[in-house]
Amino acid sequence: MAGDILVFAEHRGGQLRKATLEVLGEAQRLAQASGLGLKVILMGHQVEGLAKELGSYGAKEVLLADAEILEGYNSQVYAHILSEAVVPRRPVAVLLPATSMGRDLGPRMAARLRGAYISECIGLKIGEDCLLEARRLVYGGRFIAMVKSHHPHFQVATLRPNTFSPAREDRTIIREARIEKIDAIHLRQPPSLHTFLKEVLYEKEYRTDITEARVIVSG
Repeated sequence: MAGDILVFAEHRGGQLRKATLEVLGEAQRLAQASGLGLKVILMGHQVEGLAKELGSYGAKEVLLADAEILEGYNSQVYAHILSEAVVPRRPVAVLLPATSMGRDLGPRMAARLRGAYISECIGLKIGEDCLLEARRLVYGGRFIAMVKSHHPHFQVATLRPNTFSPAREDRTIIREARIEKIDAIHLRQPPSLHTFLKEVLYEKEYRTDITEARVIVSG
């Protein structure tokens, strides 16, 4: 059964998030081991530069949804447009980082696609039947559960940050990812929009997301 693994590329402040590169790195490993294709989907406004940057991390194909309505994260808008892009392409699995955005968007996508949802994965494998097998933390991280999907398509999984090896950047080789722009018809405002983003406020001393810090010192 042929198909693709689709990675959702999260970014912030004009930069790809470290958690995204970890998901991409694990997706590359899964694709190589299973013989599946790999695509990355990038959503936002004026982010074509990031789509090209993904090529230096080994991404060969990038689906780009670039529109003003995607400038700030709105779960209803993102879930609508992402599902519109996913359905016709029928990927085997959609992988997202288990960040606050991924934890919000992942289950929404699984519900819309009527697929399987596996959260907080710390290990992944795709069998010959294209079913996703995962190790995930349960009961506040006290135990590890082994789970397996029963849906060969539209399997949605979030990957726990700081768990997987990130994709490596190689600027010594010029790689241009093939960018496929999603038709404007999919970028229309979804019907019955109930929530609107007014602004995003960061603390003045904001530098690094603590969830992406390599070392944390506390007293």
